[in-house]
This record gives sequence, structure tokens and C-alpha cells, in this order.
Amino acid sequence: MNAPVKVCKSCGTHFVDKYCNHCGQKAFEENDRHILALFGEMFHFITHFEGTFWTSLKRCY
Repeated sequence: MNAPVKVCKSCGTHFVDKYCNHCGQKAFEENDRHILALFGEMFHFITHFEGTFWTSLKRCY
């Protein structure tokens, strides 16, 4: 079974995977448009910091 070919909205490149091979833009799917997906992205953004962030924060206080 072949995966459907998608067209990148940013650069117009045809690709098959989840991300454009040319510019890296994510191809949003129907599941990405739900409110739970938004909360999941927010949780991911808030909780994933590099280790240097915590070191810098500790030095500020």
C-alpha cells in the first residue's frame, strides 16, 4: 500500500512522509486540528526544556 502524496503549503514540494523533505514543514492531519492535540502541543512545549535552561534559571536566583 502506497502512502498518499502530499503537497507542502509552504514551498509546493510533493512529499509522502509527515514532514516536507524540502523545507521541513509539518503536514497537518485531521487529528492535529482537535483541541486535545492543541493541549498536547502546549504540554510538550512547556515541559521540554534543554538542560542548560535549568542551569541558567538556577544562576539567576
